[in-house]
Amino acid sequence: MTFLSRRVSTILAILLLYTTQTGFAQSLKSNFPIIIINTNGQTILDDPKISVSMGIIDNGSGVPNNSTDPFNNYDGKIGIEIRGSSSQMFPKKQFGIELQDDLGEGISAPLLGMPSEEDWVLFAPYNDKSLMRDALAYKLGRDLGQYAPRTRFCEVIINDIYQGVYVLIEKIKRDKNRVDINKLDPDENSGNNLSGGYIIKIDKSTGSGNGVGHQPTRPRDATEIKPFIFNMIILKMSTSPASRKPIFSRSFPILKAHWLEMILQIRFKGTHNISMLIRS
Repeated sequence: MTFLSRRVSTILAILLLYTTQTGFAQSLKSNFPIIIINTNGQTILDDPKISVSMGIIDNGSGVPNNSTDPFNNYDGKIGIEIRGSSSQMFPKKQFGIELQDDLGEGISAPLLGMPSEEDWVLFAPYNDKSLMRDALAYKLGRDLGQYAPRTRFCEVIINDIYQGVYVLIEKIKRDKNRVDINKLDPDENSGNNLSGGYIIKIDKSTGSGNGVGHQPTRPRDATEIKPFIFNMIILKMSTSPASRKPIFSRSFPILKAHWLEMILQIRFKGTHNISMLIRS
């Protein structure tokens, strides 16, 4: 066999494999759970979510899953949208999903052995050839004793077209089984009420943070004292080591507490080391 004929044979084999996974995705067999989405002719957008149908097949550990099997983990409506920023340029999209009832209202349900909730992420590890880095980082974070989203590998089919291996991930949000923090009322602006109930995210200017690098979540009608406090914290964290010294002091003019030092020295170091380990 000549070099050219070998190349042609290889290309034909790749095309045959691709055709098997796309045009005939309904015959997919996998050791991973299979998620099947039907948009009913709609196009999935960046925003807003569209209402579509989703079914999940999970026959249990050691039992193969076939895309022709009945849905046995979830069978119902979801709202779905494309998520991410620069990753939206990749051919393999990632999605944010919300479980919904027939009226489009959010409902909670356990998916693939994870605690019941309504908001989830279908993460597409397109630029990670191992497909494992994010899931590994979350696992290491949980092993350190901190909350990190639970994950399950799965394979995804959308409108009978095979999309590849995905990771179903818990969306980070306040919940007793996720980020277990107290819900703050809008008027809780002083004393011990300031010591909990916040999630800070680092967002790109093209994300939902409206150009803000660090954005605290807070009650929708909260007064301005909470954002002001977090702006002061981020300002101290983002400047030179010399200017960060006051934040480690009990005399820090706003918080007057030492718990922030523990956050920066213990939790941040653990998170940073995991990020370096997986090259994320």
